[in-house]
Amino acid sequence: MGKKKQIKNILFYFGGTLVSALLGIISTPLLTRILDKEVYAQYGMVTTFTTALSTFQYLGQDDAFMRYFTVRKEGYRKYLFRCMRYPLILCFATSFLLLEPSRTIVTAVLGEGISTKACLALCLYLFILVAQRFLMVTARMEERAVNYSISNIAIKGVFLVVTIVLYCLVSYISLDWIIVALVCGVFVALLINIFVVVRVKHTENPRGIDISSKEMLKYGLPLAMVTTMGFSIPLVEKLVIKQATSWDILAVYTAASIFITVMNMVKTTVSNIWTPYAYREYQNEKKFKEVFFNIGSSLTFFVVCILAGTILTRRWLILVLDKDYVDAMIIAPAIVCGSCFDVLSTVYSIGIYIKKKTFNRIIVPIIRILISLPVLLVGLPVCGLQATGIAYLLSIAISRTIEIKMAFHYYGTGKKNYKLFLLMAMSIGVSLLSLFYTSIVFDVVVSLGILLVSAFIVKKEIIHAVKWCRE
Repeated sequence: MGKKKQIKNILFYFGGTLVSALLGIISTPLLTRILDKEVYAQYGMVTTFTTALSTFQYLGQDDAFMRYFTVRKEGYRKYLFRCMRYPLILCFATSFLLLEPSRTIVTAVLGEGISTKACLALCLYLFILVAQRFLMVTARMEERAVNYSISNIAIKGVFLVVTIVLYCLVSYISLDWIIVALVCGVFVALLINIFVVVRVKHTENPRGIDISSKEMLKYGLPLAMVTTMGFSIPLVEKLVIKQATSWDILAVYTAASIFITVMNMVKTTVSNIWTPYAYREYQNEKKFKEVFFNIGSSLTFFVVCILAGTILTRRWLILVLDKDYVDAMIIAPAIVCGSCFDVLSTVYSIGIYIKKKTFNRIIVPIIRILISLPVLLVGLPVCGLQATGIAYLLSIAISRTIEIKMAFHYYGTGKKNYKLFLLMAMSIGVSLLSLFYTSIVFDVVVSLGILLVSAFIVKKEIIHAVKWCRE
């Protein structure tokens, strides 16, 4: 691929990710205004449930499809359908479970009174998700950046457009209509990527290798287990919240995910800059570890600044949501703080990948669920919404801290990291306090306090990091 085309593709990928993330941010304030609170909470359950279930249905064959795409011997269509075979069979099996007369699974996730039409639409949505996933991977591997980015945008863009049109046409948007809108989004994305399939070279590659289905399953299943566990945690948490409290509290918790969406944009940006640099430079340990330490410390200060800004402005930030969701202000700092640990792990856990110890990643979701569930079960009856913030913060903070400690064991910064853990502990403490103290005086004093203390602790590392960025 030529340099100009490579740069063009990078810009398309970045632009598509940015627009898709912005649509995700825009959708939250819009949906909280046009959907009933219970329907909005159900919408959150549908997206969480289908994400976890479809990830399980892939059986890791999407990862195997990507891994062996360029080295396969067989033609594309044969390879595509072979990889999709088991996921589609699993789709049929799960469809029978979702459509069985008692509706046990659907009722447990979405509540009573879910219509047969909604269940059928849900099954169709899962089938299209599987097909769309493999076509998206094809577009990525074929470097069809335009198709990849536009289809990514279409999923959220078409969903929003259809939802708005329905809002104008009908007096009440039920869960049935929301699922229809989701189906429309992924179906349009599927149509966009079908053009990629037509253009792919379908002949066999004589220089390629034969890859058995057994080998592909052996490669993909462990990855599927870890990914499914990761996506299942939010589903389990929401089920516990729904059972222990009400749809109203679940709706507020779901609306607060707008802060996770914003922080994911930060995480993606950091990953896109840091990961290629780390893989390129890590072998020069003396130079790289100095940069590693300074960049990590500066990033820690940066996320503390984000947390302080959230605490200071939370009563105004929450105005983007409907007035019925104002209580999301209470848990906003805890949600942001938990997401900050996800951002930090992007940089600090690089040692796990450098030393190829990725099997250790399975520990992270296990620890998270072992912390989150007891906190929710004990805390929800006592303090309601605040318990959701405590569970989210502590489960992510502790699991990510353990991951970072493991990464340091394999490939550390070469220096003492007490400043990092001091700032982490301070952020956790402040965020937990902000769940119970929401006065403007508290917010101003605490946010300014942690900014000044953090700047004093890592001022030397920030100066070094600025010099490195200039170079």
